Amino acid sequence: MQIEISDKLYEKLVVLGNRLFEQDNRYTATPILYVLQDIERMYTEDGILAEIVNDGEQLGDYSDIFEEIEDAILVNDGSEEYLDAAKYIDDLEKNMVDGYASYAITTVEEFVSLVISTWRDGKSSQNSSDDVKDAIAKDYCGYKGYDIHHYDMVRRYPEHGSLPVFLTEVGIKEHIRANNYHYNDPTDYVINAWRNPEFALIYKFFGELIGKDLSK
Repeated sequence: MQIEISDKLYEKLVVLGNRLFEQDNRYTATPILYVLQDIERMYTEDGILAEIVNDGEQLGDYSDIFEEIEDAILVNDGSEEYLDAAKYIDDLEKNMVDGYASYAITTVEEFVSLVISTWRDGKSSQNSSDDVKDAIAKDYCGYKGYDIHHYDMVRRYPEHGSLPVFLTEVGIKEHIRANNYHYNDPTDYVINAWRNPEFALIYKFFGELIGKDLSK
């Protein structure tokens, strides 16, 4: 049986075949596939990151919330937009140990230093400034009634409806280069098409086409 194809298609198949047999298999038994993984959010109660939401509006993370408190400290001019944060700070000061309630707070660094020295769990002295800022922001979110959605950034297969799979390293890297805007931090991985006779047949086809044998 003889099958006729165009010269252009034949040339493309030969190029693909050579890539299959000459590419780095990354110490993985053939036949192999190249798959894409990306960094995506995974929401979990134990997540170390946080997304703050109020009435469906995303307000950012703890650092953004702390900026709101910082503004109340540094910029507060009595306007309504600062009243809640200013009241929170005032309440927080009143609950601190005696001798600090009248502390004149003028900078956010002083505020953090004060909280570190008086934090009621007794462990704040072991925490970093960023940890304390996050704790203040979390407490403030509760004060304001904001919703806190915890999450981690994990590397996994994309969940947007398609799983990019390629026969060659060249193919997947070209895909990443052309569609990088669609991902956060894409990386290609090699997997073995274990006991997959269809991919074994594909390799056999290309091997016969270009005169190469996987077993050699």
